[in-house]
Amino acid sequence: MLSSWASPATWLAIFMALLIVVEANPFPISMEASKKLYLVVSEEVNGEGTPGYYRANGGISNIRLGEAELLAETRRLQNIRVHDHENAVPPPRDADMKALMDITVSFLIEERDAALRQAWQEIDPRHGNPARRAWIFELRTSPNILMRPPPNGYLALGGLHWSQITRFSEMSLSTPGISEHQGALTDEDATVPRFVTSAQLSWMPNPEFDMAWEGFGATIVPNGVFNNPGRVQLARDLMRRVTSAELVPDANNRGILRRLLDWDTDRERERNFPLLRRAQPLRLDALSLIQFNWSHVSIPIPPSAQMALLAGVASASQCWDVARRLRFYQDPRNPPPVGKRANEEEEACKGLLGVLEEIEANRSIPKGCRKIKNIELNIGLSDKLLAGTWDTVGGTLEGPAGKAEFTFAEAPDAGTRRTVRINMKSFKSEEIDIGGIDKMTINAAGEFWTLNNIKNDEAYRHPGKDSIFDWLGRYETKTVGTLNLSPSDWSFTPPCLAIKNLEYHFKVGDSSFGGTYDKVNFALGEGKRVDLATGLDKNDHKEGTIDLKAVFNKNTVDIRDLKKLTIGDELAGPALLNGDEWNFRDIPKKVEMRKFELVNQIVKHKDNNEPVWTGNMIPQNWLEVM
Repeated sequence: MLSSWASPATWLAIFMALLIVVEANPFPISMEASKKLYLVVSEEVNGEGTPGYYRANGGISNIRLGEAELLAETRRLQNIRVHDHENAVPPPRDADMKALMDITVSFLIEERDAALRQAWQEIDPRHGNPARRAWIFELRTSPNILMRPPPNGYLALGGLHWSQITRFSEMSLSTPGISEHQGALTDEDATVPRFVTSAQLSWMPNPEFDMAWEGFGATIVPNGVFNNPGRVQLARDLMRRVTSAELVPDANNRGILRRLLDWDTDRERERNFPLLRRAQPLRLDALSLIQFNWSHVSIPIPPSAQMALLAGVASASQCWDVARRLRFYQDPRNPPPVGKRANEEEEACKGLLGVLEEIEANRSIPKGCRKIKNIELNIGLSDKLLAGTWDTVGGTLEGPAGKAEFTFAEAPDAGTRRTVRINMKSFKSEEIDIGGIDKMTINAAGEFWTLNNIKNDEAYRHPGKDSIFDWLGRYETKTVGTLNLSPSDWSFTPPCLAIKNLEYHFKVGDSSFGGTYDKVNFALGEGKRVDLATGLDKNDHKEGTIDLKAVFNKNTVDIRDLKKLTIGDELAGPALLNGDEWNFRDIPKKVEMRKFELVNQIVKHKDNNEPVWTGNMIPQNWLEVM
């Protein structure tokens, strides 16, 4: 009972004070012990969902904005007034609810197996548009994570700081324990097959995890906290309460928590969401490494480096090490120098990306184009003023296959363009592998000139002479420019479609009566007929070279135009004999064509000059011989 001296005004003041306290703290809060939780996120094409993406943005949140956008978003959240302007579009109450969804992260999972089951549902190939990879993050709880009674579970206000992520892993259809089973799945199988929880995940520790998080846990709140409007303001009030003495009485621990959460209303009275304020875009090299199809790399890569590259968090040493391994695999005779590492993460990972792009480009080289028999260089000087020279200009092609020298021109004028044919005898072989040339040098013996095409509009200068009399003599040849080459630098008419030489090899079957007394011919595409012979015995064969100019009226032929091979015959005897049957055996693999390697079909003369046999072709048929 209060003392009798208290006046009605005093009673009213006390009542109002109690009302304010009750309204300020409408429900009790407490902290549970620190524990682990899991979050599953599917990977997007732009790298969103990967560890590298969230690391660059300071953590995991539904709001990732630049500085100006962050300020605008903060003001938007502050200006939501749920009791005003009910006729607004959208209504403030709806805006309040949507804003709460924007500033929270839900679906935090307590059990590891439950996280694996959730990850599987993201990548399940039986569903429409499955993710190619799902990331599983293990994290430590923090006071901004609300622990609500079941079935609501955990809800993170503002998001999760990157420093509270302990480790992460990924699940895809190539994950061991899943790759062996996923191909046999049907719609009748369980939504989450049993093998999913036995998947052999590789976990990567987060080197930036701050162990100080282990001193805190989630905040326990009653059910229905956000049932009423005013949710954004309530979330902000909760952030103030969980970083205050109400939840963390010890001042030192409270300071640590405020630093971890980056939320201190004593210093920033107007602190508001978004929680994460240090966002930056994922580096392009890291994004490219995330998007690279690593199934195209056949050499073993350390699992830790593989995970870091997939996650977009690879260090400089990891990028350098993988690049070194790939380079050594490509050319064991010329590995990168030991101890020469890139110190900067971006520099090292860009170098690795260059190696991978070269591997990918090599994959695109048609099988029929791996060997080179003839090399022609189209070289041109710039047509700009002073681009000509009085010198003899030439160069070399060099690499594991050897060295070949060539001469472009003597004293070429500006704009001079010529095709130079390389003497393949210089390589001491009739053909070389496409990787046998890795460098081109441009050589000259004199003054200023400009090269075009091989390196556009780049100027090269021979060291000058002190006297005018020095200009009267020919200078010693010097290398004035070097261009490194790789297989991907060669250009093709995909897939090696231009034919300059075409040979044929025709066989008659060895069956009884396999021969014929008819006149046999064949035609390719729309070309003129090529006569083979009149009268062929069984086991007979004919071979030769097709005169492209005579048959196709051109010096080169596009394989895509050779869509059909027809074989015809003309009666060699009396018409009443109606032709005889004979056995067309095959056109064996010769040069590029293998499709008709084994036909072995009995054919016979047909009326109206119809072909006795026809086979359709596509460009890929010509490449199978390699």
